[in-house]
Amino acid sequence: MRKIAKLLILAVMTVMVSLSAVGCQFVDFNSSHGGNDLINSIVASSQVEFNTIEETERQKYSLPEAVEKVERTSVAIEVTSSAGSGAGSGVIIDVVNSNNYVFILTCHHVISTGGEIVVRIPDQDCNYENDDYVFSGVIGNQIYKDQAVTLVGGDRVSDIAVIKINLDLPATSGEKLSMDKIQKAKMPSAEYEIKKGESIFAIGNPGGTLPGSVADGVVSYPEREVIVGDVGYMDLMQISVTTNPGNSGGGLYNLYGELIGITNAGNTNYSAINWAIPIELESGNGFLNVASQLIATANLNPNNYGYVSDRWEMGFTVETKTSGVKAYILVKSVVADSNADKAGLKEGDILESISFEGKNYTLTMDKIGTYVGMARTKLKKGDTLSLFIVRSDYFNSVSKELKMVISVADYIFCDTGK
Repeated sequence: MRKIAKLLILAVMTVMVSLSAVGCQFVDFNSSHGGNDLINSIVASSQVEFNTIEETERQKYSLPEAVEKVERTSVAIEVTSSAGSGAGSGVIIDVVNSNNYVFILTCHHVISTGGEIVVRIPDQDCNYENDDYVFSGVIGNQIYKDQAVTLVGGDRVSDIAVIKINLDLPATSGEKLSMDKIQKAKMPSAEYEIKKGESIFAIGNPGGTLPGSVADGVVSYPEREVIVGDVGYMDLMQISVTTNPGNSGGGLYNLYGELIGITNAGNTNYSAINWAIPIELESGNGFLNVASQLIATANLNPNNYGYVSDRWEMGFTVETKTSGVKAYILVKSVVADSNADKAGLKEGDILESISFEGKNYTLTMDKIGTYVGMARTKLKKGDTLSLFIVRSDYFNSVSKELKMVISVADYIFCDTGK
């Protein structure tokens, strides 16, 4: 699970945010990632249809009954890459006209390292070790057509990712699994509203070794603004449900058997304070909206990993350099035509501080990720961020303030999980 940083009374646990713009690129509407494919995807995202439980069909269950209704919608995920191995959870989401694909919702940080991936679907006895229900693949910077599991898309800002299983390809047993043996999660109707104190439960894979584990609790607060390491500010649902590493990407359900959240972050300094991505958010970063956009572009071209609206990147990478006992932050590269490039930032500049919303933040390597994450989630198109730099040539050094006016592409192409 991701760790939460302090906002108001919450405990600070920050992790460095990557500054690289390699993971997501601004879409050029005339490029191979744009054009008519992208225009069509904007329309198609509104046509992605999940099965919902209408108000007239809803039935409230006891906790054991509700668990029994949804437990086979939860999957266990294992990822192995050069960075090591990790585990998470996922939810099978019901997409109409899925073309024999099983779409699985999880967290971006579960799959962001890329590498080999194994997805374990519970069989009809809720056994996760049945090889007829275990599928494998590779997440990388290309589509592996002969792999059963591939990446649809991932979005760091919302921490949402979608992977898919092609049931036309065999499981690890060598057998093909039919769609009618898959159980898919149901969504609440549009009239549903998450309520404080509502009884809920999570199903996940704590520790990466206990798939199908259930934990219950209540909605402590429907929506709070918190800081999450690697992302920055997020609007998340506060829950009292116990979650652990390995639960990330797992489903959060109400007693009607409806999927209302995706567990994604925990707080190590307080008990019974954990977090989930709600189904809907005013910002558009609820899991339903982001998943719809990613799924809509799943098959546009062989290199596609999805488009997500209203995203921006600074467009530079940094490295630490030392001069005597002093450490400083050196700009390692600047992405052409990015926000940083348009502001005048150059390779070799020394970054000293950034300023936005009336506050100046002195940059150190242990804080730059947090502050850049804050800027990325706080600033919108047309806002201004100042970069305070030192630029040296052979003869002297000059301090400069560079004004970065945030430019947001309508959509950003996310080639996630390299």
